[in-house]
Amino acid sequence: MTADWRPGQVVDMLVEMRKVALRILVGTLFGADIGPDLPRLLPSVLRMLAYISPGLWLLAPALPRPGYRRALVAIDEYLYGLIAARRAHGPAGEDLLSALVAHPELEDDTIRDQLLTMFIAGHDTSTALLAWTLYLLGSHPAAMHRVREECASGAGGAAPGLEMLPRLTFLEAVLDESLRLYPPIHVANRLARHELALGGYRIAQGTRVMLSIYLTHRDPKVWREPHTFRPERFAPDDGEARTPFAYLPFGGGPRNCIGAAFGKAESSLVLARLMQTHEFELVETNVRPHMGATLEPRPGVRMRVSPLWGRA
Repeated sequence: MTADWRPGQVVDMLVEMRKVALRILVGTLFGADIGPDLPRLLPSVLRMLAYISPGLWLLAPALPRPGYRRALVAIDEYLYGLIAARRAHGPAGEDLLSALVAHPELEDDTIRDQLLTMFIAGHDTSTALLAWTLYLLGSHPAAMHRVREECASGAGGAAPGLEMLPRLTFLEAVLDESLRLYPPIHVANRLARHELALGGYRIAQGTRVMLSIYLTHRDPKVWREPHTFRPERFAPDDGEARTPFAYLPFGGGPRNCIGAAFGKAESSLVLARLMQTHEFELVETNVRPHMGATLEPRPGVRMRVSPLWGRA
């Protein structure tokens, strides 16, 4: 991805991180390279994300929603093509697609459903986390410098690998703080199994209850300086006590996100490599949260990129 960046070019990190997240997701779980297909598929991906984003359809589910069928057809053609190729050539390794195709009872439609869920949910959250983290680092040059120094010393000049992650303690704290301030999944909901009283309200059995993870992460009763970017709060010796479920960027309980470890490792490695190879200058500071399928920075994260010669 960075090979296409020109020295001094201003790029939108929301767009760039989506490209890299899609390539990592498809390469890891499906054993395929989506790179050559990205230019034609990306508009369809964005259209599908708009389809599942909050809108009037939440209040009026029967409201006509034209314009999405073509996007779904394009993604379906790609996914069914991957399934057909894997069936024709046999398993390519231990990726998810190979495991699904090898299962004798799973038909193509069922496999497609599993792939589509992972395709959308598995990249959009990482996209938001990476973009917000770069925005926060760009807004706090001292923190970016500290991350850069940690990544340079932790890898000894080599490209980062999983064995390097335990040494990137400050980068992990930065990611945790980014997830606190701008959790990609910013709301959750549950159905009440029984009638209950909560916060002075009576909630009937079967009622859908919405929870704002975003507001929970900024609750002044729980967090010191809740609106301040302070990665140090996640240091083991910080001493900031938190009640259970005050911090839930990946949900909690039996429905905790299945991709939590994957997403954290992916984001750490991507950011570590970027810090090793490029300098970043935030050129647009008027960024606001947008409640789409995930909590996205709008209008984007525009940064001027400059390669660190000899490291890229």
